[in-house]
Amino acid sequence: MKKILAVTLALAATSSAFAGESIFDAYGSRAQRQEASTDIPKSDMGVRHMIEFNAQSLPTLVLGFKRDKSGGSAETGTDLKFSVNYAYGIHKFLQAAFRFNYNSALSGGSTSGTDVENVGGQVGVIVNSDSDFTNAAYLSLYLGAGYEQNFGAQTREDLRTTQLAVGKRIPMARWGVKHVVYSPELALVNTNSTTNASFDYRQAVELRLFQFSAFF
Repeated sequence: MKKILAVTLALAATSSAFAGESIFDAYGSRAQRQEASTDIPKSDMGVRHMIEFNAQSLPTLVLGFKRDKSGGSAETGTDLKFSVNYAYGIHKFLQAAFRFNYNSALSGGSTSGTDVENVGGQVGVIVNSDSDFTNAAYLSLYLGAGYEQNFGAQTREDLRTTQLAVGKRIPMARWGVKHVVYSPELALVNTNSTTNASFDYRQAVELRLFQFSAFF
C-alpha cells in the first residue's frame, strides 16, 4: 500500500512539473510573438500620408478661362495652375515622396511673350530621425525633370532638378491645430538645362520658414 501511495505521489508531482513547464513555454512563445510584432518596420498607421505645402508650392488647383483682345482680333485662352506635394510612409523611418507642378498662361494660339508653360515632376525619399513623423528631424532628397516653354520667344528649356534639404517638424496640437505640423527646412536646389537656350544652370540655397505639412 505504501509503495502504491509513493508511486501515485511521484506521478502527481511529475504531472504538475510538466504542466507548469508547458504554461511557461506557451507564455514565453506568446511574449516572443508580441515582441516580434512590435519590430515590424513601418510607420504609425495614423500618419502614413503627408501633404506638404509652402509659399511656393501650395497644393492647389486653379483653372481660369480668359478672353483677350489685341487690335481687331479676339481670342480665348486659359490659365492653369496645379501643384501637389505628397509623401507616404513606407518604413518605420522612411517616406517615399512625389511632387508635380504645372503652370501655364496661354492665349489661344497667340505668340505674345506672356504665353508660358512650365511642367515639372520630382520623386524623392525622406529619412526621419523618429518613427513619429510629426515630431521628427528629417533629411530629404528629390530628383526630377521638366521643361519651360516660352511661346513668344520661341525658346524651350529641358530641365533636370536636384534638391537636398534638412528640416524639423514641430506639432501644432498645443495651439489647437491637429494633423498639421510646422516644418521649416534649409534646402539646396540645383537646376540644370539640357538645351542651354537661355541659361546653363541655376543653384540656390533656400531657407523655407513658411512651410507646413498635413498628416492623415
